[in-house]
Amino acid sequence: MLMIPEQNQSWVSEFILLGFSSDPTTNSILFTVFLLIYLCSVMGNGLIILLICLDSHLHTPMYFFLCTLAMLDMSYVTTTMPQMLVHLLAKSQTISFAGCWIQMYVFGALATTESTFFVVMAYDRYVAICHPLHYTIILNWKLCIWLAAGTWICGFFFSLFHTFFTMSLPYCGPNRVSHYFCDSPSVRSLACMDTHLIEMVDLVLSAFLVVAPISIIVASYILIAMAILKIKSTQGRCKAFSTCAPHLTVVSFFYGPSSYIYMKPNSSYSPERDKQISLFYNAFTALLNPLVYSLRNKDIKRAFLKARALTSGSLQGAGPALLWVVAIEGKDRFSCPYISDDTAAFTMWMIPGQNQSWVSEFILLGFSSDPTTNNILFVVFLLIYLSSVMGNGLIIILICMDTHLHTPMYFFLCILAMLDMGYVTTTMPQMLVHLLAKSQTISFVRCWIQMYVFGSLATTECSLFVAMAYDRYVAICYPLRYTVILNWGVCIWLAAGSCVCGFLSALLHTFFTMSLPYCGPNKVNHYFCEGPAVRNLACMDTHIIEMVDQILIVLMGLAPISLIVASYVHIAIAILKIKSAQARCKAFSTCASHLTVVSFFYGPGTYIYMRPNSSYSPEQDKQVSLFYNAFTALLNPMVYSLRNKDIKRAFLKVIGHSNVDC
Repeated sequence: MLMIPEQNQSWVSEFILLGFSSDPTTNSILFTVFLLIYLCSVMGNGLIILLICLDSHLHTPMYFFLCTLAMLDMSYVTTTMPQMLVHLLAKSQTISFAGCWIQMYVFGALATTESTFFVVMAYDRYVAICHPLHYTIILNWKLCIWLAAGTWICGFFFSLFHTFFTMSLPYCGPNRVSHYFCDSPSVRSLACMDTHLIEMVDLVLSAFLVVAPISIIVASYILIAMAILKIKSTQGRCKAFSTCAPHLTVVSFFYGPSSYIYMKPNSSYSPERDKQISLFYNAFTALLNPLVYSLRNKDIKRAFLKARALTSGSLQGAGPALLWVVAIEGKDRFSCPYISDDTAAFTMWMIPGQNQSWVSEFILLGFSSDPTTNNILFVVFLLIYLSSVMGNGLIIILICMDTHLHTPMYFFLCILAMLDMGYVTTTMPQMLVHLLAKSQTISFVRCWIQMYVFGSLATTECSLFVAMAYDRYVAICYPLRYTVILNWGVCIWLAAGSCVCGFLSALLHTFFTMSLPYCGPNKVNHYFCEGPAVRNLACMDTHIIEMVDQILIVLMGLAPISLIVASYVHIAIAILKIKSAQARCKAFSTCASHLTVVSFFYGPGTYIYMRPNSSYSPEQDKQVSLFYNAFTALLNPMVYSLRNKDIKRAFLKVIGHSNVDC
């Protein structure tokens, strides 16, 4: 019972976040203050990201890391601040157990990622000052991507343990958390059992994730200080130190308060003091970063003035629309001395439609240029497509018609079938046409739409598999409370969350690919507009886009996989406790279908999207992509129908009775 989080819900189904005060006047003042802090944090970090993307002079490892730091700050301040603002004005300050669990995990993951990311930034300063001539060789783009991705993986992996140890404790009341968000020490103080063992393990993890990074940062700056002292010129020493000062300031504000909060025993827990201290690493650090890095940084200020110049001069008042005009018409059409060549070029790079002035369409090469081979492939893929659509369509109809299948498990299966039908229809019909047609062209806009829709549906499915794993976890570990825990409200929110997550992340992924300049050739060695295949044709260095895209994909790939693995570890533990061999087989059989489909989906998908462009292999990638594009959509109805007695019973019922209630 201790090691399974959701058991807590048999006692406490929600927490009440007490916040800072119960006085309405005080809360109104705090609302105004924190709203300004939140808006300034988001706009400040957003501006830094925008300036770094727009200015080619800032496309260096240092500013790539700063851009990633800004994204982290925007993300984790958004995890807590909006909810806190709502609670300051609302009468109810409740948060569900699941909501608390998710907030704690996401905040912990982002904060841990930032903690390890400061080490990477310290290493960047070490290389820049101690080995300036080899800076771009040592910190090449491939290494930068791996360093950034490594911090994200580390953060989301370790946060899983940290959150699990806290939320697996039994909470039988009270449920009032003396904090403004679900911070683990505050929640853990409510546990109705001795927490020394959990606290000890958590302390070891916290020590590792705080002391280790601090030690490496200190070691880096000792070496940096030694190198700076060797510089003879006073001006040179000051310049070298000034590049480190912002990082040192931010590190001090982040590690100081967080070390105090997470590395002290529960016995010294002080609610009011902890709430105030946590504001430093939660709200003020995210606000401080853009201030420190912009006020003390000439490159950032220069980039900002350059961006302002785009909307000044002879075109003053044109506003943001000028970016589009310059991109479409070209710099030479205007008498604006403020627009430099590289700024105009990067304005064109950042606006997707500009690509169409060079490449208005792509040619999808498909599998073969031989008509006979294409005819055979047409028949094969037509059968696969029709089988996929009819199989998934049949599952949807059966689930809708049979009231016995109106359960959370079959609700998620119905959503999965709709997703499979959706994304296989995004690519297969066009591929079938191209196999028989003489022209295999696709317009730039259609390519953009296809990439976005396919990416959205595939990413949604990626997230939905987590919801399905959670469904199996609840069904096996808490069979008596299955419908209570997974009520229809929770099911709808899980499905809706998967869709929102998929469509938002795909928007970024598609934008980063289609905003690149494509000046020729326009032959895509694929059967549909897939990101890596299209990006390979860009007529500029794609390292920075590839790097940002890689971080997004790591987040959308490894986070779901980690949650699925964690769910099945709990499921395996629960199954092994069952004494009856027949019952164990029955319990495992309900998971086998999900595990099979997940393996077929994540395996090829991870291979295609989580490797660098340098290892791009067109022919191999086309074949591998068929697994998660065509075969998974065909496999799902086969796996879930052939191995599922309920689906087969519903099918026989429909065949045998014409008056089945819908």
